[in-house]
Amino acid sequence: MPQQHEVIKWDRNRLLTWKDFQGKPQKDSDVAATTASGVFYSIKYGTKGSEVRVVVDVYAYFSPRQSWYHKDMADDHLLSHEQLHFDITELYARKLRKKIATYSFTQDADKEMKVLFNRAMKSLDSVQDIYDVQTDYSRNDTLQYQWKSNIEAQLSLYSSY
Repeated sequence: MPQQHEVIKWDRNRLLTWKDFQGKPQKDSDVAATTASGVFYSIKYGTKGSEVRVVVDVYAYFSPRQSWYHKDMADDHLLSHEQLHFDITELYARKLRKKIATYSFTQDADKEMKVLFNRAMKSLDSVQDIYDVQTDYSRNDTLQYQWKSNIEAQLSLYSSY
């Protein structure tokens, strides 16, 4: 579990700044920045007869200590690219919350939740990789803009989760 004081929870009113990237940059790397974000969940459940009651808390987080950037490569465009990585993480947290809301858990709720979570994280990792490749790590302005528009639309679509 990420420590509350060590992470930034996703909030549409709180955009990342370069000050949030506190990790040590990788030397001799052509990567300009790295956003370390993820999804955390906790589950509580109980049974009453044959009924299983499940409460799952899910949130997207950003880890300042594991995120870094090269100051000589940093600009607002790159920061926007890194913010979108965090936004994609939030999208997959919302998709997971939607799946949980429509899922019928059994007495194996812990195991079932792990399966749902692992599937969601596999999809998230794949999309993050595709995003970097298609946008050429922010250098393709046209595709960067298309991704931003698409992710914003999907976040709106899943806004109730």
